[in-house]
Amino acid sequence: MGRSDKRLSALDRLCQEAMGDGKTLGREDDPARKEWPALWEWLSRVYVGRDLIKQPATLSVRLGPEGVLCSLVDRDLSVSVDATSAHLAGVFGMIEAALTGDTPNVKSWGRREPHLRKRRGGG
Repeated sequence: MGRSDKRLSALDRLCQEAMGDGKTLGREDDPARKEWPALWEWLSRVYVGRDLIKQPATLSVRLGPEGVLCSLVDRDLSVSVDATSAHLAGVFGMIEAALTGDTPNVKSWGRREPHLRKRRGGG
């Protein structure tokens, strides 16, 4: 079995079953879709092209002595974006600005190949 032929993990199988054709994450009527579209895209995207899926990105928020640090991480693509805000209420706006700025500070790490999986029955 080659690297790309390896069996799906239990988590990947659950994700694949939950993300059948045409399913999306989040609610259609959520105001965040329009208020923070880049952030929404990172958090909701599971399809890569026609036949591949990935886990959606995750967002973590931590309080620090100088305010709030927000980290948006896409483990399957091995990339992240960080933003800081003086107040918790400003976190989503700051991460949106970090994603849509002229030069987004996207950091990559680890393996060079994305960790994508074939969509069951994809295509």
